[in-house]
Amino acid sequence: HGGSPMLGWIPWTLQMTYADLLAGIPGTGTRQGGHAGSLLRCNLDAIVLLRFHAVGLKISAVATFLCIVILLPMYWTSDCWHLAQTNDDWNTACAADSYNLTNYERT
Repeated sequence: HGGSPMLGWIPWTLQMTYADLLAGIPGTGTRQGGHAGSLLRCNLDAIVLLRFHAVGLKISAVATFLCIVILLPMYWTSDCWHLAQTNDDWNTACAADSYNLTNYERT
């Protein structure tokens, strides 16, 4: 596998198949630079755990993308709508002391 030791294992584990994990992970042997000898095997619990983390990674990537592409621009460009004190018309002026991005009404 390639890449940095910190993040290079992620694509390597995502490409593994169930058969590889149960029979023995290629490149983890004890002889000839990892290509021969007894291979590192995973039990079914480890396979389920790896697949669970792979799904979690994909879900968090999609959620991050949606938040950056949809929610952040929407909050950035939205107006502060509140009912004016003197009449029943809606006012787009933002009262900084009562309305900001953290208010429950904005979300």
